[in-house]
Amino acid sequence: MMRQSDKPTYLLVLPWPLSSIGGVTQVVMNLYRECERSGKFSPLIMILDFAQSAPAFEVIDGFRCVRLGLAAPANDGWSIRGMLAFARRAPVTMWRLRRLLSSLRVAAVNVLAVMGPAAKVAHPTLQRIQEESDEALKAAAAVAPKTYSTLR
Repeated sequence: MMRQSDKPTYLLVLPWPLSSIGGVTQVVMNLYRECERSGKFSPLIMILDFAQSAPAFEVIDGFRCVRLGLAAPANDGWSIRGMLAFARRAPVTMWRLRRLLSSLRVAAVNVLAVMGPAAKVAHPTLQRIQEESDEALKAAAAVAPKTYSTLR
């Protein structure tokens, strides 16, 4: 695991690699830099990588990142069988994710690139955590109000 800061962690979640070109990726990088500059949070980018079974920590172009695969219904297809497989794995996935977030002292989770209503179904674990940390997200908005306001 990477060196842990004494500051609470602001977790930015992306469903694709940081090397992907696009506006959302640029927003994530800007939020990361603003969090780092403010000194109030220790930013970390979580990259959803479904081939990754355990958290893999790395630094990519100066950004602290963790790659992690999370179970989602779409991973096994939208069939009844796929949904049942997801339901079977969901408690363990939630437990592992909560343990990771606790060990990193995550104060806020910001799931970016929400892809319409499908995102709530595809990533219910992160969606639930984001909803639970809504107050912390409001506090984090004070870190980079101009950048953050473009997301809301």
